[in-house]
Amino acid sequence: MKTGGVVLLLLLCVGSCKKGPITETVMCGGNDEVNLKGRTVTVPGGAAFDVGGNCTVVLTDCTITAQKGITGGGNAQVTLTGGSLTGTEAAIDVGGNAHVDVAGTHVSGAVHAGGNAKVTGVEGAAGASASGSPDEVNYKKGACDTEYLACYAKLDAYGQVSGRVTVRIGTDGTSQGAGYDHGSATAEVQQCILGVAKKKKIGGFKGAPGDLVCEYSGTYMKGTQMMAYDTSFTRVDPSAPIPGASSSKPTGKPPPKK
Repeated sequence: MKTGGVVLLLLLCVGSCKKGPITETVMCGGNDEVNLKGRTVTVPGGAAFDVGGNCTVVLTDCTITAQKGITGGGNAQVTLTGGSLTGTEAAIDVGGNAHVDVAGTHVSGAVHAGGNAKVTGVEGAAGASASGSPDEVNYKKGACDTEYLACYAKLDAYGQVSGRVTVRIGTDGTSQGAGYDHGSATAEVQQCILGVAKKKKIGGFKGAPGDLVCEYSGTYMKGTQMMAYDTSFTRVDPSAPIPGASSSKPTGKPPPKK
């Protein structure tokens, strides 16, 4: 089934499915299973595979080229054997409890695994970043600032809370801008959260710019809280838009006054 430039594979799809190149994102969620062999998947402007839920994907001797090769989260299980996987932005970018296992596949592009996600079988530089380099693992530890929740308290906005805060960290370790999305915070709470996020700084930061992400959800009341957090740090192109930011570009420092 095809919906808005996305291919939805809702049932078991084995090697006998319709042949020919795939040029749109393959979505796999719920308890779906996708099994492709010897296929060519080319999606230059998006993800080749977007996985979630308890989805299982098996790719054998496939040639995959996309902006992002495999992305998603949940409890998805992805197995690649042979073939090639090329991502101009990232070859693999997964979170949650997803597991991507690679055997004999030529992988070209960055590999990122946030939350409890795992990427196994990738050798070389890309593989080293699969579970996060030591530095990157340390960077994400400070992603969920307690002052984010303090914004809810300050504005008496208790109850069910959720959101994702993305902070663009520059080469000097300071925030170059921030965005909020995937949540229901009021405009006032968002403004407070972004004010905190834009003051973020990572001491001893090394390497290229990246996005420091805190995703949170739960119940926050006076004197009690039941919260779940998912944190990540991912190297990015500094010119890329910040998810959830009001501007399409990193805000950085304000321009000098005329």
